[in-house]
Amino acid sequence: MTRDEWVEVCGKALAAEGIENFHPLEIADIGRKAPDTVLYNVHHLVSPPFNLMPNALKLCHVLCDLREAVRTTPVLVNSWYRDTIYNHRIGGAVRSMHLTCGAADVTKPGFSPSEVADILENHPDSDQFGIGRYATFTHIDVRAAADRAATLQRLQAEREVARLTQSREEARERSEALSASLRASLNDVQVVGLDSLVATYEIQITTLEEVIEVERSVTAAERLRATQATELVLGLRAVITEHEASATIMVSEIEALRSSMSPSFGLRIKADWWLAAAGFAVGMVVAGR
Repeated sequence: MTRDEWVEVCGKALAAEGIENFHPLEIADIGRKAPDTVLYNVHHLVSPPFNLMPNALKLCHVLCDLREAVRTTPVLVNSWYRDTIYNHRIGGAVRSMHLTCGAADVTKPGFSPSEVADILENHPDSDQFGIGRYATFTHIDVRAAADRAATLQRLQAEREVARLTQSREEARERSEALSASLRASLNDVQVVGLDSLVATYEIQITTLEEVIEVERSVTAAERLRATQATELVLGLRAVITEHEASATIMVSEIEALRSSMSPSFGLRIKADWWLAAAGFAVGMVVAGR
């Protein structure tokens, strides 16, 4: 999504939510206007992907409440969304909520950062977001809600695993009871055949479980490899960008050095005059001989 597309789409989303006090570029650009030489001027910004819009809107509503709290004053955004390259360059956390449009560093004129944090902590939905206290700004993010959702999902998964484990044990007990009852009604030859059949099924089940475990390990390794590759690519991009900036600066310095070393037009005229005068003098001396 281009910068202009983000402004249009985000503007419509903000209007639909009744949010009037924040502009799409406060969300998309403000965090990357820090002093960063040539690399992060307004022409090099990367707008957020549209799927991050819900995080931005959720945070906008909280900041609108902050704007009206105690007394109405603007909320000034120091940093909101960061793309991965910019976040890497400024030393941001690898899992920073700024990468998801779900965090902002703000100030409220007339209020200290600590007072702003107090206001946010007294918000009716303060359990829906996280607050960070800093010397010159206040950090707010929707991490708490995300963490709570992740925790709930993990608990549900654990309960499901426990249920399945119990079901498997109950099925095993019923199977063993049925096998014992069946053995009691069979002769020795039939019991041997039954035991052989059961052993075959157990081997198949054990093999299937081992295959599933191996596939899980392979999947986890592939995910780790993909994550490492992504981080490597981001690091290489940052290095390449730095080299390109250095090359641009070096080219400018070389051009400036060439300009300083090149003689001026007036100096060349003087040099040509002296050479002509010297040649004339030598000619006269030779002619006099």
